[in-house]
Amino acid sequence: MSGICNGRVAIITGAGGGLGREYALALAAEGAAVVVNDINQAAADRTVADVVSQALKHWPGEWIDQSDPKAPHEAGKLNLTTEKAFHLLSWQPRWNFETAVQKTVEWYRSMHEGANPAELTQRQIKEYLKD
Repeated sequence: MSGICNGRVAIITGAGGGLGREYALALAAEGAAVVVNDINQAAADRTVADVVSQALKHWPGEWIDQSDPKAPHEAGKLNLTTEKAFHLLSWQPRWNFETAVQKTVEWYRSMHEGANPAELTQRQIKEYLKD
């Protein structure tokens, strides 16, 4: 995890499959809060479930899906595409999805346990650059 997306929100349309799904998984692994959107609700739900289940492997807990199937669909109001976000960030992954989620969960768990944020971030950046 490079931390390039920490504190950012990524809204991914078409996140239920293909490149949109891969962007959603990668940006989540890099620390972004990802809003998953797809015209195929089942596909979008699968992407969210994959991110959550991978995170739960590293920090066990409970997850309850509280999505609202009656909520309005926002895709018609979005102006940012995944291609534009990719080019603006100039980001290329070094870790696979599982490793990136593991490192992200480790970061949040360490912060929860009182770790020094600067030292923790510097250590993970060194690990990321080493790999």
